Amino acid sequence: PEQPHAHGSFFAASNFQHAASLQSLMKLALVALVAASGASSIPWMPMPRRKVSCGVPQLTSPASAGKPESQGTPWSTSQVVDPGPLMLLTSNGVPNKDLRFALRELILQLPVKSWANEDGAERKDRARSRVLGDLAAANFYEPDLYSGLDVLIIEDTCLLKESFWNPANSNFNASDLINNQKVGIKKPRALVEAFFGKGLDVGSCADWKSSDAGSFGQLGFDQDRFHHYSFFDSFLPDSAFVKLLQLQTSSWNLSHTARQAFKDTFQELKASAEGMPAASFFKVAANADVVILNGGNTDIGMFIFADFAAQIFDVVSKSLLAGEMVLVGRSAGSMVPSADV
Repeated sequence: PEQPHAHGSFFAASNFQHAASLQSLMKLALVALVAASGASSIPWMPMPRRKVSCGVPQLTSPASAGKPESQGTPWSTSQVVDPGPLMLLTSNGVPNKDLRFALRELILQLPVKSWANEDGAERKDRARSRVLGDLAAANFYEPDLYSGLDVLIIEDTCLLKESFWNPANSNFNASDLINNQKVGIKKPRALVEAFFGKGLDVGSCADWKSSDAGSFGQLGFDQDRFHHYSFFDSFLPDSAFVKLLQLQTSSWNLSHTARQAFKDTFQELKASAEGMPAASFFKVAANADVVILNGGNTDIGMFIFADFAAQIFDVVSKSLLAGEMVLVGRSAGSMVPSADV
């Protein structure tokens, strides 16, 4: 069902039949596939927005109860009018069949060259020949479609969470969550230890490689084709990172002088598009078929993509505009590219 929006059209990737209130509607993840006209909803991506119609079959319809799993029509039902940015904005990943369907629809719109073994056309044809019942029964586990695709996960929004750094935190070693060691962060934990218990972000960040219901581990992506990346880890000086930790753990009653000092520090920071760090990102981004903005701190996400690393992240924006990449957001990672934060 299409929902009116100030900047265009959004398409819900969930079953609206069971939504009993505005509150429950707001909790449904949306596929931002996008709009007939208007200004971009993505602050760091100035672009025209083009409409993609996506028909979502009802997976939980009472009318389908008791029917053999193999009955049904081929699963792909989207009608691409003018393929634009392929985006899936969610609250907690892809934990249900409706959202997994939405992701699958976007993947099927990738160019055939996306698959590493260069048999993308055959893979997409086979995927489109499958039927609803079979896919639903398998909970959308489909390695024939997803293997060979590269996934790039931007983890910066997690860097202010205590569970990301503190081994004493109960979430640090959880199998379905990430920490600084698991994603290969180079900044030393010693920079953060002085701030443990003093106001770092609570909660945790999902490991998209895991078998957690909201992650990609259950779908059939190759485990060795997940790539973690942090702009702060690659470009931000340690001294500035400590300043960021100080700002995060400071009280709200900062003096005018202190506020101005923080403002001056971060306004001057820009990730350089020259040199090895930028070249490293360009290389991994050029190979990425799916880019994930993980959950965490929305302000950090906005600062990175709209300011600090905007020039470097532009390579991702261009691939999205060309329909060559799928962007997936989770929680804060969905808020950042939304029309209003």
